[in-house]
Amino acid sequence: MTMELKRKICFFILFLGIQAIWIAILLSHPQVMSVPMPKLNNFFNHDDGVIHSLVVRRADNTFNESEVGTNPSCYKVVYTWLDERDTFHVNLIFKQVGRFSCPGLSCGVQIEHGRNLTDLAASDVVFLFYKSDWDWHELLEHQSKRQKWVFWTSESPRHTHHRVIPLPEYTNTTYDYIMTYRKGATNKDAYLSEGGYGHFDRKTPSVQKNDTGNWAADKTRMVAWVSTNCNPSTLSYDRTGFVNALSRYVSVDKYGPCGWHPCKDLGTCGLQTYRFYLALENSECEDYITEKFWYNSLTLGLVPIVFGAPKEDYLKVAPPNSFIFVQDFPSIAKLAAYLVELSENDDLYNQYFEWKKEGSVTSHIQFSNLEPQSLCASVVHRVLTDEEAERDQIGNGEKKPMVNAWDKWWTNSCTSTVSGFPIPDQ
Repeated sequence: MTMELKRKICFFILFLGIQAIWIAILLSHPQVMSVPMPKLNNFFNHDDGVIHSLVVRRADNTFNESEVGTNPSCYKVVYTWLDERDTFHVNLIFKQVGRFSCPGLSCGVQIEHGRNLTDLAASDVVFLFYKSDWDWHELLEHQSKRQKWVFWTSESPRHTHHRVIPLPEYTNTTYDYIMTYRKGATNKDAYLSEGGYGHFDRKTPSVQKNDTGNWAADKTRMVAWVSTNCNPSTLSYDRTGFVNALSRYVSVDKYGPCGWHPCKDLGTCGLQTYRFYLALENSECEDYITEKFWYNSLTLGLVPIVFGAPKEDYLKVAPPNSFIFVQDFPSIAKLAAYLVELSENDDLYNQYFEWKKEGSVTSHIQFSNLEPQSLCASVVHRVLTDEEAERDQIGNGEKKPMVNAWDKWWTNSCTSTVSGFPIPDQ
């Protein structure tokens, strides 16, 4: 064997050895496979074509961006029928749109809004914004059997357009769920949440039974009122005139557009330094007890002076002995005299806070119902539950009637018996 041949054989053996080493290295590592990119259909904002970040709700009510691969495999599309030209309400309600994970659920939520019939037809849940326009016949032509429609409004019937009520021929074929303050619908199972502006929890006292705190301490001012609606023509009574009349007897500080004190938000008004708050609703309607009572008054530690819903409605939901009902007094002068009496006697005033030993108050912001966390907890969870029930009950997928008499339950739940002030002036 020549030296040249031996040299070639050595190089060949060396080459085979190197190849074997590379093969061994590759086999010792997990095989890497290409992963297809997820589809992003319906993930674009239909107007600007911008992709919105995928986010996950955290316990502290904030959102962080998350990788697409960590999100659920399906999304329930919640579509709100709302005119995009109504920028005030669009910006107020939809601070977050796009896809969001729902922790603990098999589906996330995809939030969309607009007035596109194709998008409406492709959605899973439909909200009809109560200040928008629509044609019932046109919308219902695009309604699918699998969809769930929600009757949702934070306003009273006086400030909600009558179009929200379905036409007589569609009474029991439109809405599936209720999300509003009004109680007592025919189908109690239709409620997605508490719906109101707040509630009193008797299981969790605010203070100990032996608490002797003085709730009048550091309250150096008398009565506060915050309002943005001062136009009597939009109300069924002269609310601003009543406040002005009361201010002739006791000190009333008026905040917002209806007063002279600027108030960017309730946190800057210094309401905690007042003894009383005028929780005067813009409508006298059953169950209509808003944030004026729950947050501006009870949560912030003031005694609410209330007018709006019937007294029995307040008694049903409010903490015991927590409010002053305007119409319990024969005149504004008598009401003012009672406020002065309470302001001069801390023991009497503190009786309006004894309820804190029996429970606690929680207030709700109405437009937060359309935020991702709320939609996950109420809408998506309920839809998934109902879908499972419908699969178990084959052939029983028909919608149940929610309200048999819409005018009685909704439209006629408001009274218009008041003329002028709630009680007379002297």
